[in-house]
Amino acid sequence: MASFLPSDVIKEVRARRRMARMAMQDVMSYSGMKEDAILSQLTILRAEKGRQNIRVDNFNKLMDTLDMSVDTFFIPCIENQTTELLQLYDTLTCYTTYAKEDTIFRQKGLDLLSEMKENDNFSQGINRQILISQEVVLMETLGKDPAEIRRLIKEGLSITYPELVEDPITGDMLIFEEGPLLHNMARTYMREDNTSYAIALLGDIFTGLTLLPQDDKDKERMYAPMLLTMAQCYIQEKNYDEALDTCDAGHKIALKRNNGFYVPDFAELKVYCLHATGATGELSQLIPQAIAGYVLLRRHNKADGLLQYAQEHGISINTHGIETVRPPMPQPIYTHGKVIACDSIGGLISQLKYDAELTLQKLCDGLCTTGTLSKIEGMRYPLDKVYLLEAIMQRLGRHINHYFNTFISFEDFENKQLRDEINISLVNGEYPEAKELLEKLIKNVNEAKKKDTIAMTKKKRYYYNIITQFIEMAKASLYCEENGYTAVHIAMLHDVINLTREKELDIGLVARTRLTYRELLAVNQMANSLCGMGKMREGLRLFEDLLESMNRYYVDEHEKIRMYTTVQYNYSTWLGREGRHKESLELAIIGDEMDVKHCRLQTLPNFAVNRACGMLSLGDKENCLPFFALAYYGSGLLGRQKNISVIKSYVKEHLGVDF
Repeated sequence: MASFLPSDVIKEVRARRRMARMAMQDVMSYSGMKEDAILSQLTILRAEKGRQNIRVDNFNKLMDTLDMSVDTFFIPCIENQTTELLQLYDTLTCYTTYAKEDTIFRQKGLDLLSEMKENDNFSQGINRQILISQEVVLMETLGKDPAEIRRLIKEGLSITYPELVEDPITGDMLIFEEGPLLHNMARTYMREDNTSYAIALLGDIFTGLTLLPQDDKDKERMYAPMLLTMAQCYIQEKNYDEALDTCDAGHKIALKRNNGFYVPDFAELKVYCLHATGATGELSQLIPQAIAGYVLLRRHNKADGLLQYAQEHGISINTHGIETVRPPMPQPIYTHGKVIACDSIGGLISQLKYDAELTLQKLCDGLCTTGTLSKIEGMRYPLDKVYLLEAIMQRLGRHINHYFNTFISFEDFENKQLRDEINISLVNGEYPEAKELLEKLIKNVNEAKKKDTIAMTKKKRYYYNIITQFIEMAKASLYCEENGYTAVHIAMLHDVINLTREKELDIGLVARTRLTYRELLAVNQMANSLCGMGKMREGLRLFEDLLESMNRYYVDEHEKIRMYTTVQYNYSTWLGREGRHKESLELAIIGDEMDVKHCRLQTLPNFAVNRACGMLSLGDKENCLPFFALAYYGSGLLGRQKNISVIKSYVKEHLGVDF
């Protein structure tokens, strides 16, 4: 799901309706609005330019005037969603992701697609567009005629944008499945060897996606596969310099925004470019890295194809047996909490609260006042506080992006961008960059507090606490990186957790406490610090409790996975250091399978390390080397130099093998 600035939404929808600002003013007048409720064309202009913060009631008026209600635009991407619909959609997307390289998954995707076509819930509206988007991918894997695929794509686009013309689309903001559909249209031209037009169309799509907030996850989900197609077009044209530049850009985005799923693909394309230009010096390392990435993700056909390419062209590589590791692909069965169709964001939150058997007080505890939550449920409160909406959904065990789009206030827009960039920098170990970005965020928040005349009221105190919690959590992460595991670090984490709790959290009750993502993150780091300080029993117990809490309350797997396998990896690591190798190995295998199911390459090399160490400690010296190699080359693919050095030294010392 996407986040939008109201100014962009008004401007885009008005452009789609071909309606002048004066006409909007006239429609309000004709509809019988009181004169003081009618928005002038000047007000509309200021709102579109971002020079005026538009109130939610006025936003509703403008959207109604444009015949695009707020609920239509911001309520779920899957209309009238139920648990069954979400599970069907998740399973189908998994099949289509692997369909290009796995005939079994392709057939399963085709079978499920046929079943979903018979489901009335997918017969019209946005649901129909979603289904068409997946069908288009499957049609390409079957080698269907590009012109036939384009006809289907245009049918899908007409659902949300009947005014859209294919050439040109520059300047159009792309929402729902419009981006992926147009991307696949570009691929049809690539298949017809019209690569110049395909590249131009991809450029237009990128322009359309830039009109979404820069940190939008939905946009970034689309970026990497489109860059992959663009690189393929350049290779088809034998324009290897442009292809290499595109691969480098795609690698960076895939690494940061897509959990690394497409990173091996960009590495493979880079291999072809370097080999074609005679720059073969990197290939002995790059090819094993790409193969390792594919094997870790269970994309075995891609791994075999690249290995065969190296053999056919006489490229000397040493894989240390990584191609012999053939774990099966986990079944794509996803867990979702109960969902029923709702007609508003407030109604959805109210229903989820009821299903979770929570009172107003228990749900909003430490996040907002009961009055604020009541207004949110009744759609009487501005729904532009993404911090608050995210935290509420997390406490319900749900992933906000799975249920509805959001719009965001002007004052929060830059902060949201900074927050996401800080997250990414911390995850990737780019600590100087994270520190610099954090200083900008702190400055923004402090300036906002000075301007806010009611900053000390209860309502605002809650709001700033949520933002402050993010800041203090980032500070704690940076402190730990510089100073290691200390009592000061644990104290910092206690303070972080209690920023969003009315009463101080009893760490002994974590297993039966609903925790937001930031709170989970803090408890995880606390467990790490306890173990690192030698308080192994307390730390390991906290890991157990944290996993139990997520199993109990995070009813949506897509939200739980954000922290669950990270906790499993840390727990597995400390169990191994404690000499509990069998338990460590079991946790590593479970975590590995969960990350594979969710296409998360980022943590898979870490699980490979723990599996290898567990196997070695349990006496399976013969079979552990390929897993060490997977960890070594996988870490190299992700650019983790520290991990590479540690693994190389460990394997040299214990197995006598020099990577």
